[in-house]
Amino acid sequence: TLCGLGSIGDFIPPWPAGTFNGEIVACTRGTFGRVEKGANVLAAGAGGYILMDNGAGEVGDAHVLPGVHISLAERAILEAWLATNTNTTGSISGFEVNLDKANGDITAGFSSRGPNSSIDVIKPDIGAPGVSVYAAEANGQALSVPEYQFLSGTSMSSPHNAGSAALLTKLHPSWTPSEIKSALMSTSRPWDEILKEDGVTQADPFDTGAGRIDLEFAKKAGLVMDETTANYLAADPALGGDPRTLNTPSMQDSVCVGKCSFTRTVRNVSGRRVRWELGVWHQDEDLGVKLKPRRRIRLNDGESADITVTLDTAVLSEDWHFADLWLIGPGGSNNKEPNQHLPIAVFAAKSTNSNLLTKTVDNPTPDWGDILTYDIDITNGRLLGQIDLMDKKPRGARFIQGSETETITNGFTISPFSFNSSTKTLTWSGTLDEGGLQLSPGSSPFGYFPLSTFFAPFSLPSNCDDGGFILNVPTFEYNGQSYSQVIWSVNGTIEAGTASLLAASAGNQELPSATPPNNLIAPFWTDLNLCAAGNWYVGNLSAGGGVFQWTVYEWENVPLFDNTGDLYTFQVWVETVSSPGIFGTQIVYQRLDDVLTPSGVTVGVENENGSVGSSYFFEGAGTEPMVGFDLVVEQLIGGTANFTFQVKATCGNHGRIVNEVKISTADESHRAIASARCW
Repeated sequence: TLCGLGSIGDFIPPWPAGTFNGEIVACTRGTFGRVEKGANVLAAGAGGYILMDNGAGEVGDAHVLPGVHISLAERAILEAWLATNTNTTGSISGFEVNLDKANGDITAGFSSRGPNSSIDVIKPDIGAPGVSVYAAEANGQALSVPEYQFLSGTSMSSPHNAGSAALLTKLHPSWTPSEIKSALMSTSRPWDEILKEDGVTQADPFDTGAGRIDLEFAKKAGLVMDETTANYLAADPALGGDPRTLNTPSMQDSVCVGKCSFTRTVRNVSGRRVRWELGVWHQDEDLGVKLKPRRRIRLNDGESADITVTLDTAVLSEDWHFADLWLIGPGGSNNKEPNQHLPIAVFAAKSTNSNLLTKTVDNPTPDWGDILTYDIDITNGRLLGQIDLMDKKPRGARFIQGSETETITNGFTISPFSFNSSTKTLTWSGTLDEGGLQLSPGSSPFGYFPLSTFFAPFSLPSNCDDGGFILNVPTFEYNGQSYSQVIWSVNGTIEAGTASLLAASAGNQELPSATPPNNLIAPFWTDLNLCAAGNWYVGNLSAGGGVFQWTVYEWENVPLFDNTGDLYTFQVWVETVSSPGIFGTQIVYQRLDDVLTPSGVTVGVENENGSVGSSYFFEGAGTEPMVGFDLVVEQLIGGTANFTFQVKATCGNHGRIVNEVKISTADESHRAIASARCW
């Protein structure tokens, strides 16, 4: 008998008693729990149970009746056999334990993956056993006596990590928590020896971090890494810090333009003087690597050393690239100091802000003597004041005099684009009009989804009338800048970033306004009062198997401070940068109630200093935001500049021709590169 979605003779569990008469029932995985589905068929009279996989992977559950979980390939064979035969019979018996090592070091299909889109730290840190672990259950939750069953998930992997740390702490009581973590990560079985869930494809650091815990090596670690609480606090991005500078046993840079560097400090805890050989293993031969020290470190017991890794990604594709810094100990094979490694992940970006600055070359694979044309584009959104550009002639090429051109739209040139033969540098200075922000009629990605369906109400601030919270959220773009924190206010606003450290007051303003808070996304700024009634929610929703992702904020049935009879409901959908932009980095407002809009309301947007923005509705003026009428935040382009110049390829510098342009203002700077390689 078949059951489950897409099968012959479907039933919707639970089946009535007596539906089956001792048959083995084959069910497709999905909709209902794996063990729950077996319990349903048992209650209906089944004598056995085959769970046919749906691609999520087999799990060794403890079932309430004789049962087996089969793979997708085995499912296809079984379904075909059942469909072409009658009076089929079979049996399920026995219990097989398969201790084949090939079953290990495969990443679980349900395991969370990187990259970390909020801060530049590789996540996860490390992997540990978490699939089909025979584990104790409590309070009668298990289906067997004694109360043990096969369990899977973070709840299984986490105790492996915690227990490993506890054992190391017992062996090395003087080590700090950071040093314990570094020993576990750096001595792990490396990530490139782990497989993805298909059991074939090599894993990467976004699957399993440094690798899989190996306590046999961790207890013998000769090098550890420490970090202070003060440095962790100083690295907070909200305070202008940089997590990449932390002395962590991994390295990540999500915007590595041309070159990026990391420095890590290790301490010898071996109890003797030891030499470690240094090296970087990487899959892509075009990844350039420099180490300082170049080859090795020698340390007495207790001594520390700094190791700097510089990566050159200029000629790599715009994608994530992975490597491992290896420290080869003298006792890697004779039970003394084991080899240790630190995972590295870099995204080979071509610009620090591709919305603002780009650079391209018309021929990435020239021959000697070919003419290369470089194209530089600036599309201003938020830069204020004078912009200075500098572009140094690339090595491996000769500048063609008189080839430089410039085209400025909605801007002004102070110093023309020109080449200085003495410094071999192209420069330009000028101003470009600042871009704008506005709200326009649009549509939300999927209509209204009440967040109460997915999430519990968010806790209220201590000032539930006029307060708010600072939230860490998936990275999103607003007005050409990336943000991973917001200030979410009761009174119907979201501040991109945390510059003001203020919740929006009850007194709404027309946007833009120089009065803080600024950088406001204001779907319904008015004097709301969560103390009296209503809820608010925040959560991350996704579609397309997680390809498209949004952070969604909702105010649900919230009254005004002075009128608790009318209740207002509205949402904001913010597309995250991990989404590929099918909806164009949207920020969408939705009004969901049908109550008359009060007079003291602002619906608008503004930039970080309140100089640019617009109010779609303010104090009764403008267009009232009605139910079913969605608004989309649009960034208006400011002034633009285009520059071109030409060089002749001479193919020196090992055939690499890498050209970098820099632009800067009084407040910020940006870089972009274009690369070519002679063949």
